[in-house]
Amino acid sequence: MLHKEGVYPLRTANIPFITTLSKFMQFFESEHKVGICFFKKTKILDQKWGTSSPIKYQDPKYDFPVGLKAYGNYSYPLFNPRNFFVNVVGGRASFSIEDLRKIISKRIIHPLSDYLAECKYSYADIDANRDEIAEGMAAALQAVFDKLGFHMTDFRIEGTNFDDDTLGRINRIADVTADAFAA
Repeated sequence: MLHKEGVYPLRTANIPFITTLSKFMQFFESEHKVGICFFKKTKILDQKWGTSSPIKYQDPKYDFPVGLKAYGNYSYPLFNPRNFFVNVVGGRASFSIEDLRKIISKRIIHPLSDYLAECKYSYADIDANRDEIAEGMAAALQAVFDKLGFHMTDFRIEGTNFDDDTLGRINRIADVTADAFAA
């Protein structure tokens, strides 16, 4: 049973010496166990994220496949310890921020792919609209964070780059455009 934060007295009928003697036949092992979990509710700042593989989508302006990588940071406080315990930690003895970072990073790629496909940004418009994309992504990712028990704040896209195939296509477009202006 989870309680709100605060101080709670623990009441027990155990009397240490007598309980120890009475548990002799059970190898001093009590059948009554209790687990107490402590959750850090401080805002965790400047957590890095990055796509491990390119996000694929169709460029709406030039009609070619784009492979985009992105990276940035975000912050979050724990706001629902029950969701965190049930959906993330489970029976683990400890859970670090690095463990959580890995879980979150894996959950960023799918919503980012969907968002880019829906917004129909051309490759040339991605960097100019990073703030708008980050705002849309934060809203899309909030549902993911809610299930994990966190509230996302300050989601940012610091930079982007393209895979080699996309860069080759971009260079060909730039060459054709430059040739058209030179003629």
